[in-house]
Amino acid sequence: MFEIDYSSYIDRNMRKPIVIIEDDQDLINEIYPRGRNHEVLAYQDIQDITTIVANNPFLILLDDRLTEGYGSTFCLALKSDDRNIDIPVILISAVPNLKTVAEHCGADGFIAKPFELEQLVEVVVRFLPLTRDETSPDAL
Repeated sequence: MFEIDYSSYIDRNMRKPIVIIEDDQDLINEIYPRGRNHEVLAYQDIQDITTIVANNPFLILLDDRLTEGYGSTFCLALKSDDRNIDIPVILISAVPNLKTVAEHCGADGFIAKPFELEQLVEVVVRFLPLTRDETSPDAL
């Protein structure tokens, strides 16, 4: 497990959670950040968009192949509403055309499975609202 230190948030009172939507519980346990200053919300399947948006996430890590549907379909619906366009979504999957799927659904990035935790950290760090230039996993 790794730990993310969010002590350099721009507004310490406005911390937003990371939302993980992934049907593989072992993978959730592996990627679930154990930070000191944040909240992580994990779901094992597609949720209603209003449920996710109500959590005010700063980032959604989204598996594409879920039991109840496709994460890319969820992402497309989420991003179709202008009120949600600024919520970053990172699509996670083992599909061979993941880059194309991510582009078509409006995802802000993608991570191909299998991946190393360092890859995940690099992607998450790119979206953190930091007060100084901390863009590498070493900054955590």
